[in-house]
Amino acid sequence: MAGQFAEMGVSIPPEALEDEEMVELWDINELAFRVFQALDTQWHFVSGFNWMRRTGLNYPGVVVVMQAFDMAMSDFPLIQAMEEAALAAFDEVSSR
Repeated sequence: MAGQFAEMGVSIPPEALEDEEMVELWDINELAFRVFQALDTQWHFVSGFNWMRRTGLNYPGVVVVMQAFDMAMSDFPLIQAMEEAALAAFDEVSSR
C-alpha cells in the first residue's frame, strides 16, 4: 500500500501502515479522493478567541476543482459525503 501512496506523491510513515484503521481506496473512488485532496484550501472557518473550526467547503471552489479534474457534477455527492465525514473527524479531534 505504501507504493500506491507514493504514486500519488504521499509519503506515509511506516508505523501508519500498521494502523488497523487504514482502509483501501477502491479504483472507482480514486478520482473523488484526488479531488477532495485538492480541496484542502477550500475550507470555510469560523474562529473565536483561541479556537477555530471548519464549517464546510467553499462550493464554488469545489466546482472549479471538479472541472479541473474533469469530474462530473453528478459525482458532487461523493465530495459532500467526504466533507461530512471530514467535519465529523475534525470535530472529534478538536473535542479531545
